[in-house]
Amino acid sequence: MERRRALIESLAEQKADHNWQGCLETVFRILYGLPADIQMNLSKFVINQYLPVFQRKWPTITWPAKLMNDVNRWLINNGRNVPSEQDNLDPPDSIFLFSFDALVLAASYPNDRLILTSSCLVSVNSAINAVQCTAWIADDPEGVDMWRQQGYFPGRSMNENRAAIAVAEREWEKIDIWLGNKEVWLQANEFSIEEIENSLARWREHEMLLILPRESGALEE
Repeated sequence: MERRRALIESLAEQKADHNWQGCLETVFRILYGLPADIQMNLSKFVINQYLPVFQRKWPTITWPAKLMNDVNRWLINNGRNVPSEQDNLDPPDSIFLFSFDALVLAASYPNDRLILTSSCLVSVNSAINAVQCTAWIADDPEGVDMWRQQGYFPGRSMNENRAAIAVAEREWEKIDIWLGNKEVWLQANEFSIEEIENSLARWREHEMLLILPRESGALEE
């Protein structure tokens, strides 16, 4: 109980320091071992922060809302497959759609603790990055054009843009509040700190991207 409370408190510090990897790692430690529905509900909560924006921009792309409405039904009908991206999507929307790949993978392996937690957080991170990218495009369109044409220019990237940083801080604050409102510290702590840290280390080894079943040792379905 106290471990998760302390981690939620430390999340506020990571957010204030704009340490986004630290935020991901802290939430990994909080989520690991929690019931799958709680972890996936967090992912869906964060996805829903950007989904209305996506729907306004692309009203004919309806499958994300269908998937969010019933992930298990989606798995029955489609497995882990999601539709291919349209060629004309904006960068934040391409980033956003990857959230659904991650969410479907999490839903496919609810009993694999590493796949579940890492996938949920890849989904969370992608959705936050979509919001950040939107803020960056609006705040510094010239910097975005420079990035598209020639790559990185010091001080003009999304990760250095003040509007994008402010948006990320706001989104992590929402996650902090969500975890508090769900009182996740009341859930049983059934797994050792050693197991959690070892699993986090494995996710870091995968560059905090998706871990597929064959890489985690899980059996393919």
